[in-house]
Amino acid sequence: MITLILIFVFYTVKHPVDKEKIAVMPEFDEIKLSEQTAELQKFCNAMKGMDERNQQLMKNLVIIRLISTVEYHLKGVIAYLIDELEIKAQRILVDDWFIPIRPDVLDNIHAEQFSKGNILTVFLDRVNPSRIRDTMSNVNSVDFFPWYAEIKSIFKKDSKHEKIWNHFNEIYQLRNDIIHNLHEPEITIGQLQKEIKAFGNFPIECYFYTLLNLGIFEDKLESQEIKDLIKGNNIQHPGNFRKQFEEITKKYRNEYNPGKKTKKRK
Repeated sequence: MITLILIFVFYTVKHPVDKEKIAVMPEFDEIKLSEQTAELQKFCNAMKGMDERNQQLMKNLVIIRLISTVEYHLKGVIAYLIDELEIKAQRILVDDWFIPIRPDVLDNIHAEQFSKGNILTVFLDRVNPSRIRDTMSNVNSVDFFPWYAEIKSIFKKDSKHEKIWNHFNEIYQLRNDIIHNLHEPEITIGQLQKEIKAFGNFPIECYFYTLLNLGIFEDKLESQEIKDLIKGNNIQHPGNFRKQFEEITKKYRNEYNPGKKTKKRK
């Protein structure tokens, strides 16, 4: 049962949300995500036996499919987090004064797929880097990409936030250039396989880091619950990871200023 949200229905809004859009909202499925990224890796292996032209066409396809896959599962992650952690609507749609929906949504409000998470996530139709940054920052009460990079640095010491943020923008721009400008990127098969691995892990990491952040600092989970959550994600040296995670996250939560966002560096 969803929490009642104050909703103003405006018939004059150009693009109000209807029940069809909500009914097809994606669900986050870690197994499905792994299968889809594995398929992309198979495409890369298949390219090795192709001529140069067909390799290029396949590379274009894989980049487009990769970003679409990440966007799809990120929407599912955000919807799930909203419902599972009972995140307030204003943390998701901070810049919106109202939510324009059609009356048929209200008629189906008790249907399982018409959860608060699915309704709100419909408004994240453009899951671009800035939207991901702003949404995940609001949910986590941290400047997301610097925080994410520092958490990653627990495992890999060169995970600088400027590098991750800029690269995130670059790969999205690359996808857009392929679609809209018929651009053909110069990227090796090996580089493409690394992109698939990195971006394929991103929705899973967003999900895990957010659960842990809110569980520790807002939901006040018991120590054993936190241990179980970390253990369930196959983290090496879980005690050390937890200590560093809490130190890093506490720092970023204390410094968080919703009006100051990570900017793309030139």
